[in-house]
Amino acid sequence: MRGVFTIARREFGAYFSTPLGWICLGAWLLITGFFFGWSMDLYSAVSLQTASSPFGDPIDVDAYLVAPFFGNWAVVLIFLCPALTMRLFSEDRRSGAYALLAASPMRSVQI
Repeated sequence: MRGVFTIARREFGAYFSTPLGWICLGAWLLITGFFFGWSMDLYSAVSLQTASSPFGDPIDVDAYLVAPFFGNWAVVLIFLCPALTMRLFSEDRRSGAYALLAASPMRSVQI
């Protein structure tokens, strides 16, 4: 497991040494912030409707806030993770580090 963290630290260090890494992080934060704000707006609207109804059931925070946020977060990561890894793989192949990584004593799952 220590090898995984060593590789991750190296890859994150290489990625965030360029402005593109910080731009991707900012875009990800902006998109997830938008989705969280949208989920909060939905939760607030449902909360007001439930509070005004005399027979309203209590609302579940998980159903209106947490689940939509992480559901949208997963969709964003589906597009963001391949974009990040394609660039890192191409840089490793170009610099020759991929051959060293493939020859390391770690399994492919750990890499």
